Amino acid sequence: DCTSCHTPASSQVLGPRTWQLNCDYSYPGTTTSGNQLQIWSDLGMFDQTLTATQIAGLLKSVSIHDASAPLETRVRSYLDSNCSSCHRPGGVQAYLDFRYATPLAQQGIINGPLKDTLGISGAHEVTPGSLAQSMMHIRLASLDPSIQMPPMGRNTVDTGALQIIDQWINSLAPLAAPFPLTATTTDYAAITLNWTSQSSNHTGFRIQRSTNGTTWTQIATPSAEARSFTDVSILPDTIYFYVIAASNGADVSPWSNQ
Repeated sequence: DCTSCHTPASSQVLGPRTWQLNCDYSYPGTTTSGNQLQIWSDLGMFDQTLTATQIAGLLKSVSIHDASAPLETRVRSYLDSNCSSCHRPGGVQAYLDFRYATPLAQQGIINGPLKDTLGISGAHEVTPGSLAQSMMHIRLASLDPSIQMPPMGRNTVDTGALQIIDQWINSLAPLAAPFPLTATTTDYAAITLNWTSQSSNHTGFRIQRSTNGTTWTQIATPSAEARSFTDVSILPDTIYFYVIAASNGADVSPWSNQ
């Protein structure tokens, strides 16, 4: 079983990579903390001394639970740590390269072809916005030995990680512009906007305002649940134009009607 993962393609070693160590760490039982690569370099553990500038230019992966990092970075870091030992050139028979150093567009993930679709029409490795057609979700959510990934060494579903991966898959679906956008003068000092959301994977909205329909300024970023906004910063005897777009961590929709 060991050689199923410890393969020549992965150099037989499944140890940490540079990007996994390029982060701050507090060493238990000591007062030492700092970037692991810098500390290890200062201790002479490498065959060359690394400068802070060199380290800053290196790749850096993150925990999938690091909410301060972009969704894409979190998911790609997780796939690199858990899947790339097999899913890489020269590895298992799949059209995937989960190594973190490989750009997303070259990894075969989004709308990526499959060796086995499990009979699911329209399935890809990741089908934007569709968990039912995303093999990544299906295999990570399964405990069926003939379906689950990884195929061994796992008897439970990493629900925390799966939830974040699902969030990323859903965020990849193209966002639709809110429609219709209407504007009502509520009094001489306020205009209330109302809209209907046309997306289910947005995390918020962006509202822009103009006095000529050409030059626009963003004035608000309502939450995903918002369906109205009141602009109280208007001037008398002035015509205003408004547009709104849906947004998430990966995309911004087209702008709405004015």
